[in-house]
Amino acid sequence: MNLLAVHEDPIEVLGVHMRDLQADHSLFRRLLNRFEQIELPMVRRDIMQLMMDLFDLHSAIEGMIFPAARQLIKEREAVYDLMEQVEGTDSRSQLHFARGLELKRVFEAYIDREDSLVRRPKSVHLKKTPGNRSLLEERALLVNHAEKLLSLH
Repeated sequence: MNLLAVHEDPIEVLGVHMRDLQADHSLFRRLLNRFEQIELPMVRRDIMQLMMDLFDLHSAIEGMIFPAARQLIKEREAVYDLMEQVEGTDSRSQLHFARGLELKRVFEAYIDREDSLVRRPKSVHLKKTPGNRSLLEERALLVNHAEKLLSLH
């Protein structure tokens, strides 16, 4: 085997900036605060759905990057259980709002715990695959959508 040939063909990677993942935490908090403040049920529903979709992508990215994130499996499952309860409730009901507030409380505790466990370098790299590229592109689209939604409401 020609080792030089192996080194001449570098593995292509995708950069992931930690400030972006950390910014997700701030965005989650802002979305949940807006959920609590807004009175329009359909907007609440949209905010919650957007937050849940972004959390799915965020968690998938962090799971690939940070082994310490695996220590939070039970806490993450509790967040997902509450998300399912919120999603399964009529957005016009008081129960939806109450479950959303409970999710906010549990989610903020989860983020605090994650921040205390995960030591974040400035950036990391993911192997450049179509799936990883798609994951990062989808995250960027959702972040952009969330920022627009927050600026409108």
